[in-house]
Amino acid sequence: MNEFTITAIGMGLNAGIKILCFILGYRTIKLGYQLMRDGIKGEFNFSGDYKGMKGGLASSSPGLLFLLLGICLIAYAMAVDKTISMSAKATVNNERTLPNEDIDSAEESIMKASPDSVR
Repeated sequence: MNEFTITAIGMGLNAGIKILCFILGYRTIKLGYQLMRDGIKGEFNFSGDYKGMKGGLASSSPGLLFLLLGICLIAYAMAVDKTISMSAKATVNNERTLPNEDIDSAEESIMKASPDSVR
């Protein structure tokens, strides 16, 4: 696979995730709207306590909850930035040398440096 193909696949998957989030967000908002329109009320009391901080949600409409969750999902899909990065490939050396040429040139340079020590 070349770099263009990998980039195209990454961009396609990124677009697919965003489209999926938009569809799920739309369906969630639509469900919340239908629940609010039909007048369905949920009687519940949700509260939480963590390290001295308290929070709660009491007698909220489930339609409103679904509406807010759908909006959050769509906002997440729009806000998250997915980047595609590729590592640089090593450069290819097009020079062709035979292994013996490197050895011969090394031996010649050694003999020129000290002809008495090399037999």
